[in-house]
Amino acid sequence: MASIIREPLMQFLTLAALVFMLDAWLGSSSASAPHTNQAGTTILLSEQRLEQFKADYEQRHGQPPPPETMAQFEQNWVREEILYARGLALGLAEHDPVIRERIIKKTQLLYAGSETATTPEDTVLQQFLSSQAERYELPARYSFNLIPLNPQQHPTQTVPALLAQLNDGRAPESVIPLHFEQQAAPAVTARWGPALLGQLEQSQVNGPWHQVSVRQGPALVRLTDYQPPRLPELNQIRSRLLVDWSRQQRIRAIDERLAQLQSEYEIRWVE
Repeated sequence: MASIIREPLMQFLTLAALVFMLDAWLGSSSASAPHTNQAGTTILLSEQRLEQFKADYEQRHGQPPPPETMAQFEQNWVREEILYARGLALGLAEHDPVIRERIIKKTQLLYAGSETATTPEDTVLQQFLSSQAERYELPARYSFNLIPLNPQQHPTQTVPALLAQLNDGRAPESVIPLHFEQQAAPAVTARWGPALLGQLEQSQVNGPWHQVSVRQGPALVRLTDYQPPRLPELNQIRSRLLVDWSRQQRIRAIDERLAQLQSEYEIRWVE
């Protein structure tokens, strides 16, 4: 029996019961302990929570919980509720930063929960995407030819002549450019360094060759194609948009609720 009580599921459900009580306490203007009557002499247990425990137990173990397991669960739940209620009544939650932070987080969830229950229409998501364009914008992409220069084969003084040959369409047979297709701007910087990206940004498509210093050494580069930054299609990032939109709605709901509540309080500085 003791092993059942130590199971993570049992511990989780006990903690969930405490959280549920905390929500009720936060939403009540009464000074009485959560899930008790006004006199503090009645502990109220949720049948729904018990049924949820039964369902979770059966899913985990393949059979309904035996009577002694249910009895032990109820006994532990009652003990925890009594201790929690008495702790609140004794003021043990006051001036405790951990409990304070937990209560703040739970209150935020309480006020934000109803704002994320529905799935927004595509038009709403599209408006959200457009309003956050810089956040979701896909980076520019570059296609280019690159010729790494070996200082032994191409000393510095020979580079201008090689550039002239390349720009006249008379590339030496010994020079074979490497071609890179649709490289995103961050990838260009990560692989070759910011100097190459800077040169590509200044170059014209199918324009002249340019000398540039990349991370691996001196090189020649020629831009062959360019795709400017763009917003992705809605279906490409729908899941991400739903998460971010829901987060924004939660924050907005909390801010609006706090604005309403703040008018009910007098704010004063004390020494």
